[in-house]
Parts: sequence; C-alpha cells; structure tokens
Amino acid sequence: MQIKRFEASEVQEALRQVKKEFGPDAVIISIKEVEPEGIFKSLLKRKIVEVVAATENTSSYYDKTNSVLKEKGNGNGKGNGKGNGLVFQGKTKRELFTYFEMMLAEGVEETVAAQIIKDLNFSIVNVNLEEEVKRGIIKTLNYNGMATKKLNIQKGANKRVAFLGATGVGKTSALVKLATVICMSNKYDVAIINLDNQRIGASAQLNAFGNLMGISVEDVHDKREFKQALAKHKDKDIVLIDTPGVGYKTKFMIDELEDILGTDTKIHKLFVFSAPIKGSEVLSLLDLFSKLEINGLIVTKLDEALQVGSIITVGYSSKLPLYYFSEGQEVPGSLKPASLSLIVERILYNGKREILASLSPEELAFRRKRFELLLEDGNPLFWMDDEGNQEEVFEEKSLNLRI
Repeated sequence: MQIKRFEASEVQEALRQVKKEFGPDAVIISIKEVEPEGIFKSLLKRKIVEVVAATENTSSYYDKTNSVLKEKGNGNGKGNGKGNGLVFQGKTKRELFTYFEMMLAEGVEETVAAQIIKDLNFSIVNVNLEEEVKRGIIKTLNYNGMATKKLNIQKGANKRVAFLGATGVGKTSALVKLATVICMSNKYDVAIINLDNQRIGASAQLNAFGNLMGISVEDVHDKREFKQALAKHKDKDIVLIDTPGVGYKTKFMIDELEDILGTDTKIHKLFVFSAPIKGSEVLSLLDLFSKLEINGLIVTKLDEALQVGSIITVGYSSKLPLYYFSEGQEVPGSLKPASLSLIVERILYNGKREILASLSPEELAFRRKRFELLLEDGNPLFWMDDEGNQEEVFEEKSLNLRI
C-alpha cells in the first residue's frame, strides 16, 4: 500500500491532488488543519489543510491509465482489453453511489436503497445505460418480493375486498374509483358495505355515489349487521368494504375491525396509504394492522407527492404486492394498475442526478464512506458529536473515506 500526505490551502484542492495521483478509488486516512511549512509558511498566515491518503496500487493512477490505453492498442480498440476492469470497477462503484443518492433524494429509506444497490451490482453489465439500470432495479425488487398484482374478479365469485388504512389517506376515494371502473366494464355486479361510522359525511358520500351508479350501499354498525349485509349480497360478483381510519390514537379499533372482518376469512384486505407519507411512518402504521393479515397495497395521492420513495420502501420491506396507484380527482381515470416501471422511471429521470454536485468534498467523502459501510454490513457507524457537527469528525477521527 502506498501512503502519501497532500497539502493545500483548501480541502477541495487537496482532494483534487489525491484524485489526480491516486485515482477515484483512493482511501482518505485523515483530513485536518496544520500549521503551514515551507513555501506555505511565507505565503499564508492561516492554517492549511493536510490530507493523508492511501492506495493499494503501487503505480500512480496516471501510469495505470496509460497502461490500460497501451493494452488496448493506444486507444485504437485492437488491444486485448486487459485492464479495462480496473477502470470499470471504479466507475461502476461511483455510478452505483450516484443511483443510491438518487434513491435517497426520492425518499427511499437508506437501508432499503443500500440493499437494492447490493443486488443491482450483480444484475447489470453497463451502469451507463439507464434502461439497463431500470430493468436491473425492477428485477431486484421482484427478486426480493416486491411485485404488482391484479385483483381477480370473476362472475359469481362473490369476492369481498376491504379497504384499510389511516384516516385521510383516500380509502373511500380509492373504493369509489374502483367501483366505477368495475361498473363501467358492464361485466360484474357490485355492492358496497360501509363500516365507517366515524367520519362525518362518509355514509352520505357513499350513498350518493351508489344512487348515481345504481350500486347498493349498506351502512353497518356491528358484527351482526355486517354478517347480514354479506348474506344479502352473496349474489354479487364483488363486494367492496369501506372501513374507518385507524391511527396510533385509535389503534383500539383494530380489535373491533378484526372481530367484524373475522366473520369471513376470505375477505381480501388491501392497505391504503398516501404516497407523500414517509416510508418508515407507513410501515409503522402497517404494523398496527398486522393482526388483520393484509393481502396487498393501494397507493394514493401520487399527484401530491414530491417523492415516491415511500412506495419502494413499503413494498420492499413488507413484501406485499402493489395493486393500484391513484392520483388526481378524476373518476375513474385516476386509478390505474400499479407499475414498478413508473416508480423506477421517476427515480432515474427526476433530474436529481446532479444532487452530488451541491455537496462539499467533505460531505461527499462522508456519504461515500457511509455508503460503503451500508454495503458491507447494513449497519453504518455514525461519527458525529452531540450537535451533529460533521466538520469535527474529520479532525478527530481517522476515516477510510473514498473520494
């Protein structure tokens, strides 16, 4: 291993020197301010920056690059290609780091993004082809249990689907949109059972919709009435069930819903969540509903979401299939079958590729080190003081930071 000290008036200049001599895979051992010596002592009255870096290659990055070009026949493409992997490996790692940061910028939880990158690293050949990266991410998501699914409706099947979730996420709107889509197909008979007696106007809203579409709507208040409503509509092809919103302060209602919905073990339970909500919060809410044995997910309010990473976080972590995406108020056009391609495209083509350009070299180095730790064991260490002051980290700690 070759170790060398680099000095400059600014951190950025010192890091440029390191990169020029050791290449993009150099390891930063330490960054600190020191008293100037030699030429700096007479020119500068303030401290300078000292960067200690290391590389596993005994030759310089400049020499190594020239060697690769020679093996390729001085760039004419007639060489044997040996050495190409040296450059490609470093470039691949940098590109994967960029995709990792793009996922974070879209709200994907850090550990989820890291795991996707781990798997992505083995499923793509050319990181410069975004279409290949897109296919690789989708393949990775599918491999880890995140998939899309269609609601199977058949004549005479009497399928029963309950919409569950927190207050205000758009359960009733999603139900109305789905009911409209089914009715407009002119293939299936639909009925609606309303269990939401908590929200003001919920019953009136559904009954007005039912009258407009010619759909029977049943308001029920307890287990007995629910059983009667199910029996009454046993001839329908599909029965859609609206439920009251449940949150942390009303989690006692989960037991009531479990008791009522437990009347029929064949009820298909879909958890509805809003795209603008953070993935970690959605997973906490989803955990409240765990005893109800959720079968799938519906995502609403995509048009209001600045980030869509919560969808990947929730789908990837829960292993539950995605059924529908809902965005906008248009009925029924705003309800569409869920698409992983749509979400991955938004992450890759959202204009956030240049997000790293706004970071200081110190912060960039810190993030890259954290990225590497996540890839290694999924449990990165934090080197922060009580106030979260990142600058002091580089003066007090010896970090193996890649630039």
